[in-house]
Amino acid sequence: MGGTRDVVYTIEVISGFCALWATVLSLNLVYKHARNYTVPKLQRPIMRIVLMVPIYAIASFLALMFRDLALYFDLIRDCYESYVVYQFLILLINYFDGEESLIRILREKPRMGHPSPFCFLPEFPVGQRFLRICKLCVLQFAFFKPLLTAIAIPLMLTDNFHDGEFILNGGYLWITIFDNLSIAVSMYFLVLFYMSIKEEIAPLQPVTKLFAIKTVIFFCFWQGVAIAALKYMHVFNSIAVELIGKTPFNNPPAVEAMVDAITIGLQDAIICIEMFAMSIVHMQVFGYEPYRNPNKEAFVRSIAEDKPRINLSKLAFLSSWCFNKGVIKNWDTPTASSSPNAQVVVELDEMGSDLEQDSSLSSESHHSDDEVMMRIIPLDDVY
Repeated sequence: MGGTRDVVYTIEVISGFCALWATVLSLNLVYKHARNYTVPKLQRPIMRIVLMVPIYAIASFLALMFRDLALYFDLIRDCYESYVVYQFLILLINYFDGEESLIRILREKPRMGHPSPFCFLPEFPVGQRFLRICKLCVLQFAFFKPLLTAIAIPLMLTDNFHDGEFILNGGYLWITIFDNLSIAVSMYFLVLFYMSIKEEIAPLQPVTKLFAIKTVIFFCFWQGVAIAALKYMHVFNSIAVELIGKTPFNNPPAVEAMVDAITIGLQDAIICIEMFAMSIVHMQVFGYEPYRNPNKEAFVRSIAEDKPRINLSKLAFLSSWCFNKGVIKNWDTPTASSSPNAQVVVELDEMGSDLEQDSSLSSESHHSDDEVMMRIIPLDDVY
């Protein structure tokens, strides 16, 4: 029994490590997009898609550690999964500067056929109606996925779900069927939409981005089905018996509850590990480099970097203007015995408008935009 518990503890540690680094890497990628926020219409859905990894990782790890609340953490994860699919469609649409521009492009295209294995279906025109159908079919997944998960929760609480059991009077079979149909319809129309604009949208590299999203959804769904099948074949019963230290003949309900915990925990642990791998993939697929802003300022600057460079000739000219305006009443050269308040503070300010309004200023006050304008004030006015 001790060996099995050690394995469970090791799995929890590995899952926590992977979830932590998946979160760190993904949030760092989101931060870099925010620091190089040059194309908001594309980077906004990209950042929302990237957040899929930390949400999946955190929710799965919390479900692994707090098994009594695992259903609710899984609900959060499933809701965001459907939201990400819709955000990918928004990303493709935004590439064309909105729906109106996209519709004009679609209307100029010839009729399009269905891909295999539905190539026997008749061809259809692409246009505004086609775009509307694609949006509805993708959006239905965002509606049905959380709905099916919400239906599964009361079925589990009332022991009517029968997780991993493919029986007609159990909720697991029907929810799995409808969930699979919803995913299939959503992905199919997402592929149809891509096929209609694949030439125009090639610079965005949508295939790799779609693959990164589809991989997460595909593995999460089908590995859940595989684990449920293993549970149906009683593969986890011996592990459950060793964990609780009793035979299934002495306490069958306890063994069954432990098997349920193992199946849910195994699914969550695998997702944590997968999210670490996907965070690395997202750094390549949804990287910030194409949107790099060469003119951005450093987010954290040292005091030395913040210190303005002072042009003494311009400072002398501006000081005379400040005396005329009464901004500076006394100019005392600081000495060792001077009070700190007698010193002069140089403060950055945008005073271009104030200087231009003063007709007494000569043309020497109009400097290039990249030069720093200065304002001189006494410390008494600062404090």
